[in-house]
Amino acid sequence: MFLSQNLPREINSPGEPGVLYHMGIGFTSNWAPEAGRLILRELRDQSAERNRALIARVNAYLDPVAVDYDHDVLPLTPGGNATERHIVTAYIAVANREISDPAAFWATKFGMERAAVERLMADSPAFQNTLRSKLMKRGGPGYVQPDHTSFPSVEKLNALAVACGALPCAAWLDGTTAGEEAMEELLTLLVRKGWWR
Repeated sequence: MFLSQNLPREINSPGEPGVLYHMGIGFTSNWAPEAGRLILRELRDQSAERNRALIARVNAYLDPVAVDYDHDVLPLTPGGNATERHIVTAYIAVANREISDPAAFWATKFGMERAAVERLMADSPAFQNTLRSKLMKRGGPGYVQPDHTSFPSVEKLNALAVACGALPCAAWLDGTTAGEEAMEELLTLLVRKGWWR
């Protein structure tokens, strides 16, 4: 969620000032009132647009390995809402299917020794985390510094939670970032953005 320039500090999304992991609790069913369904549709569309742009950047870097969002990624999701982890899984599957020597391919793309990549590939979670870090996070070819158009606003998530009878909640990293060290200021800002009604 994008918090805004009101708090231009790193909060709980490392290296991304003004971006806040945020959550709602107490959603009691899959049902949502019309206002909630409209927000959910908007959030899903924004997420899909962000994912498609990420995939286009990573596909250009990984050529000849290319993932198709509709064909390779969406079938991996339980409800059609893909995360970076679904995208990572798709890249691994496509590379395994299309490349004769995936370890050599990833070693070249990661700038790592083949033996190190082979060890990672033997530990699926570690390999997935490495792929995500190397390709999609800061410094990787798929990364773009977020701004107010990248993610939904905190107000939007708060409105969704309230419309569905749930509670918006602050997510916490570890208290060591500049944003979390200024907890009173952060909580005051969240309340102004519709955290409690």
